[in-house]
Amino acid sequence: MTFSDFAKILYPFIGEGKGYSKFVSTLIDYIMKNPNDDDAYGFTKEDSTLYKIYNGARNISKKDASSICARLDQAKFCKWLAKFPDESLDHIRAELRSHGVDVTGKKVEYICCKNFAIILQDISNGKSRKPRIAKQAKKPNNSEASPESEVNEPEASPESSLSIKNRKLFRNNLKDYLSIDAMHSGRLIKELNDNLSRPISLEEKD
Repeated sequence: MTFSDFAKILYPFIGEGKGYSKFVSTLIDYIMKNPNDDDAYGFTKEDSTLYKIYNGARNISKKDASSICARLDQAKFCKWLAKFPDESLDHIRAELRSHGVDVTGKKVEYICCKNFAIILQDISNGKSRKPRIAKQAKKPNNSEASPESEVNEPEASPESSLSIKNRKLFRNNLKDYLSIDAMHSGRLIKELNDNLSRPISLEEKD
C-alpha cells in the first residue's frame, strides 16, 4: 500500500471537507510529535506538491520520511482518529479489508496507525513502491493536429506551371525532353510565337 492509497481510503470518511493538500498535511501532523523549540521540523510543502502526493503522482521523499519517522507519535495519531464517529471508522475498516489489510479483532485506529507507520518506514528505507498514478501525455484528438504533424502540399511555382504547359504543347512533336532553362530562353519563346500556327517538326530543332 502506498501513502496515496492510504490517504484515499481515509479521506472520504474523515476528510472533514478539507482540500486534498490540507488533508495530507493533517495526516503528517498527527503522526508526528509536536515540534518544540529544540526541534522545529515541520512537513511544509507547496499545495501543488501535497496534491501530487495525495493523488499518487509523486511520493513523500526519502529524506522527509526519515525525518517524520524520527518523530513518530503513534499514540497521538490513534487518539485523533478515535474521535471520529464509529460509522466512519467502520467504513474505513471495510475499505482496508478490501485492500487486503488484516482488520480482524483490532481497533481500526490502531490498524491505521500501524500501517501508516509501516508506509513511512518503507519510504525511509527505500523499500516503498513507486506511485501508481503517473503523468500521461495527452493524446491529440483527430481534430487536433500538432504543427509537426501538419504537412502542407507545396504550391506549384510559376516555373513549374510554365513547364507543364510547354510539355503538353510539345509532347506529340518533340522526342527529347527540353530543360527548364531552354524552355525559358528568349529564343524558344520567339520560336513558339512564330510557330504556334503550324506543327513543329523534329528537323526544326537546333
